[in-house]
Amino acid sequence: MAHDRPNWLYVGGGLNFADRRVSGVGSTHAGLNLFAGVESLRGWVHPFGEARFTVSDDSRFQLQGGLNFTLGRH
Repeated sequence: MAHDRPNWLYVGGGLNFADRRVSGVGSTHAGLNLFAGVESLRGWVHPFGEARFTVSDDSRFQLQGGLNFTLGRH
């Protein structure tokens, strides 16, 4: 039995490592990335939108959008 799942929606997570250095003094922070997005999969140019939340000492939320270009066959 096939399940009808939206193939234009994606979610994920992963580890985040950020290294910040100013005038030779730096620090490294580890965190967790959580993200979800939507992407049109028609044609060879795909508009997308994504929301990303990074959980760490300096947690942040980002909204992104743009275009993905398919190279080769899909």
